[in-house]
Amino acid sequence: MCTRRPTPRRKGRLFAERTAALVLLVASVPTSGSGSLAASVIAPANPRAVSPAAITPATAGCPGTIRFTNGAETGVWQTAANWDLNRLPDGTDDVCIPMGSSVTLSSGAHSIGSIFVEGGASWSVTAGSVSVAAASQVEGSLLLAGGTLSGLGEVSVNGAFSWTAGIMTGAGTTNSNGGIVFSGANVKDLTGGRVLNTGGTSTWSGTGQIRLGSGATIHNTGVWDVQGNATLSNVLGGAARFTNL
Repeated sequence: MCTRRPTPRRKGRLFAERTAALVLLVASVPTSGSGSLAASVIAPANPRAVSPAAITPATAGCPGTIRFTNGAETGVWQTAANWDLNRLPDGTDDVCIPMGSSVTLSSGAHSIGSIFVEGGASWSVTAGSVSVAAASQVEGSLLLAGGTLSGLGEVSVNGAFSWTAGIMTGAGTTNSNGGIVFSGANVKDLTGGRVLNTGGTSTWSGTGQIRLGSGATIHNTGVWDVQGNATLSNVLGGAARFTNL
């Protein structure tokens, strides 16, 4: 297993500025065990690595082809009566979650074309899975508290993003333009070639590990505030990378 326990400094602010500090803490991680975990302040050749200016909103939008109405008043994704077409979204749909809605996906395996979450709306994935095929955008809030977010689509989160448990996987990209709040005791897995771009300020508290593997990459263009003593590791096999741009 390839792991490193960062030592908090500056009263818990591990990455107080965009410097080589991250490399000093992570680049020495050994490459034995299940896989390698590399770190760099040099932009890699990966074509999906982006600069802060390149992280732009996706093209998805409302009303889309199917719209959440909460007709059954349960707030649950997997209830057909909660959608204006009285059916669940499928792989051909551009999903709209309008302002004022609070939607939880808590079971089942779902595939959609794209999703747009308007400002003032929230989308939570707590169990089950959702695969997103095309460019998508979250202007409201996103909570990943279990289950799996996957697919080839680029998901741009401009609102609040909290990750307490669960998996992001697949060859798509997640842009967290305002940073991520990592918290809780559960592991968070990034795998399957997924790219996670973090801007703004991300905070990491609790004891839950962040585990990378199978070609997954984190590109950080902002600040990571590490407030605990959890581990960032590759126990999932294959290569993984954390790049501090």
